[in-house]
Amino acid sequence: MLMKMHNFGKVKLHTEYGALGSKEDFLDRAIDALSVLKISNSYLESTLAKKDANQKTLTTFTMIKKSIMKIEAFLDSAKHEEKHSSKNHNDAHSPENIKKRWFALSELMSMIIPKNCPPNIQINLPKNDFQLFGNFYKLVVVFSNLVENSIEAMKNNGIINIFAREGTDFVMIDLKDSGPGFPPESLKKVFSTLFTTKSGGNGLGLKVAKTIIEMHGGTISVRNNPTTFSIKLPKN
Repeated sequence: MLMKMHNFGKVKLHTEYGALGSKEDFLDRAIDALSVLKISNSYLESTLAKKDANQKTLTTFTMIKKSIMKIEAFLDSAKHEEKHSSKNHNDAHSPENIKKRWFALSELMSMIIPKNCPPNIQINLPKNDFQLFGNFYKLVVVFSNLVENSIEAMKNNGIINIFAREGTDFVMIDLKDSGPGFPPESLKKVFSTLFTTKSGGNGLGLKVAKTIIEMHGGTISVRNNPTTFSIKLPKN
């Protein structure tokens, strides 16, 4: 079965790369091909789990799963930008028809702490809990990116505090860190494509985060003193 899925993915990529069509069509096909990797990884993980695989092996599969999620988010973001590039600017901020489900805030938070979190990093999660309605895995990518960015900005030494509150129509989640913050002239550009303050960075992480939040009909902003990312999401 696994070999059939692997061969299907190879044929799919080879065939469709030769007939690109529009950029949006190609992105759709790339996402489809990526789903083969996701299914294969899940199949291997569940099979090895039944055979009492060691924790290191299972952790590796979790890391692969998160990497696939990130690639999928990048592709979705590119598709979103391509779809709305020729439309009215306001349309680009309208909610997308993405797969959503109800899940607990605590479930989301449990997925965003790095497996190998530096020992001098302290992450304080929200003490309260409530239900969210959205695409769970895309939001994992958003908050994972924000946490990883904070850890890098603090040079593996500092505190991240995450606060959450529930309103009538929206939920607000703030991520604050003890890092140096952004230069004032950079604050308005942090969500722009290819903007980065990190050596070797590609500037895609925050752009993708913004796109995913907008696909949910929400907003994301940042301010200094302390460095705070604020995410606002509709309740349904």
